[in-house]
Amino acid sequence: MSATNLRKTLGAPVTLKSAVARATAVMFVFQLFGALGAGFIYVVSNILGIEIIRSPFWEVFWHLCFWATDFAFVCFTLVLAYLIAGIPAIAPALTLSLFYSHFAGLYGGAEMQTPLYTDFFTPPAGGAGGLNIGYMGFLFIALAVGYGIRGLFTLWNDIKNKLAPKMEKTVRSFAAAVKPLKDLKAIALLEGIDLIVLVLILPIVTALVTYFAVQYGLAVPLKAIGETLEPVLTDMFAAGKNAGGGLLLGVLVGADTIGPLSMAAFRAASNASVAGNAVPMTAFALSFAATGWVSFAAYFLGKITKRGGKMDTDDMNLAVSGPINALFDNMKLTTAFGVPFAYRSPLSVIPGTILACAFTALLACSSGISNALYVAPEYVARFVEGDFYTSFAQPHLKLAENNHPALTLLIIAGGVVLGAALIIVIREQITERQKIRKVYEETDGDIVLEMRLLAGQREDEDAP
Repeated sequence: MSATNLRKTLGAPVTLKSAVARATAVMFVFQLFGALGAGFIYVVSNILGIEIIRSPFWEVFWHLCFWATDFAFVCFTLVLAYLIAGIPAIAPALTLSLFYSHFAGLYGGAEMQTPLYTDFFTPPAGGAGGLNIGYMGFLFIALAVGYGIRGLFTLWNDIKNKLAPKMEKTVRSFAAAVKPLKDLKAIALLEGIDLIVLVLILPIVTALVTYFAVQYGLAVPLKAIGETLEPVLTDMFAAGKNAGGGLLLGVLVGADTIGPLSMAAFRAASNASVAGNAVPMTAFALSFAATGWVSFAAYFLGKITKRGGKMDTDDMNLAVSGPINALFDNMKLTTAFGVPFAYRSPLSVIPGTILACAFTALLACSSGISNALYVAPEYVARFVEGDFYTSFAQPHLKLAENNHPALTLLIIAGGVVLGAALIIVIREQITERQKIRKVYEETDGDIVLEMRLLAGQREDEDAP
């Protein structure tokens, strides 16, 4: 294949924004597969009373669906790294994201459990599922692998071009003595080891560097911060400092969704529930649920105000999917569908989510909002086990056990709208600056329309 044809095959390089948009669109399909597959089995088993998961096939399929809900982040990491750096990025991105999505906890003292998922929509056993680095850590992995490989490939190319002239005289002298090599040039000799350098050496080096950067730049520091703040938060609630405790709890929840910081807040709230105080866990549930609603509010607020830059159909798909799962009391998917929306604009969505969670938890704790379920023995037992997805219900579905139902809905709605407003304000500023610099870019993704068009293609359309 000629260089010209190869360039046509590879296509034009994509910008980071379009690459992230594409990766999140593919990730969305992964999330839907896991959500709908596991949801189907849940409905058939729990609602219709047909125990299909007792058969070996359906039990395996059931667990594969749960894997898919967490593999969506593996998929995102792999696709984004591939779009940035091509084929060499696939293996490093897959290896690292798979490690952190399912097995990272095993190397922190946890034991491997079989099956990996113990119940519907629970996190993987063993302390993985993003607990070590949060959902945003997967974005970091993709960027580090993608740009790391691109940078090292460019460096190797520069080394070859600079080293070849210096080697030319020596190579020609050697080639002159060996007739079959009489036309050998230094650059050809260096290119002869491209396969070893580009496939074996540089991707592995990138993977190792990325691992140590993620582990000691994200996982270890965040864990240390969480372990430092957890007793502080526990003591604040024990001393009745609900306002300060609620504010800190909300900030931790909004900062990394399910990472070490929000898990520290969860454990502190669990300690309060064990002591008979349901207020902290109620605030945690409210703020945790809010993370899945912020993107929903931001999307529609942007449409209404016509601010914050264009949001495409894929933005809408991601924004509405979290709240749809909230209606089914699925906390895992409520929060998880909001993350790809955040991947698309982390500089706006992360601050907006932190504000939404901080405001919600602050007012909830200050108002003494308490759900009686969160001090019931069966719920406390789940808290102690660390099940942060299924151990509490969606706030709007358990208002009967709440001491201030109307105020609860008002507070979480206020927090979500406030966080969404901040997202739009930041996005608008980013958009204006990009337009001034003439680097503003709009996406026009619609993964559903794309699949619809694919389904309608005729075979003769693909003919030459």
